[in-house]
Amino acid sequence: MTKSNKVFTEDTTAITNSVATAYGNYVESQSTVRVTDLIINNYNGNKSALAQELAGTNDKKSTAYKSQMKAIGRWLAFESGETNKKKIRNPNGKATQSKLKGLVARKTPPHKATITMSGYVYYDAGKDARYRRIPANGDIQLSGNALATFIKAMNDGDTHAAYQEVWAQYGGATDLELAEGSDTEFNISFDGADIGTGSGSGSGSGSDDTGWNDIPVQ
Repeated sequence: MTKSNKVFTEDTTAITNSVATAYGNYVESQSTVRVTDLIINNYNGNKSALAQELAGTNDKKSTAYKSQMKAIGRWLAFESGETNKKKIRNPNGKATQSKLKGLVARKTPPHKATITMSGYVYYDAGKDARYRRIPANGDIQLSGNALATFIKAMNDGDTHAAYQEVWAQYGGATDLELAEGSDTEFNISFDGADIGTGSGSGSGSGSDDTGWNDIPVQ
């Protein structure tokens, strides 16, 4: 199927939705977090540092910080085997684990992304367009500097630059654009986690998009 001489807009919706869901899936793919190990391995044994990150402030007099220190103390007591219910809190609940996995994910950024996409691809500065599945077989892989460039562009809200990096890895092409539209789809997975799918209709599938607009870079 071919279109030509058509005014079009480069996709921003599908790629944004897919990256959001894919990073949420990457966060959720982290192993269950044991708070004791998290503090030792990622915060040099300093539970205050963890509390500050959870609270979003380094003000140790703030209510948020004090609340997190109290929660951490109860999580550690639970993990140590304490049975007094007034002194413990189970850190394995979904909400708490999602928060802790988000911290782990930020400290262990994805190393690889795999991408497929489909829709009307415009060639020659929009003079010609064809409906395509890109690539026809397999997927496009980003790693190293290419992945870092892609993630930085998405963090900056520059979807055009992100697409340019994808096209560059797709045979070095730089004159292609995927059009915005209800038949457009962009799929991406970080480090083998579940795929995040975004469509031009504005829908997406995957986990929550916690922190997607500030994805850490290796």
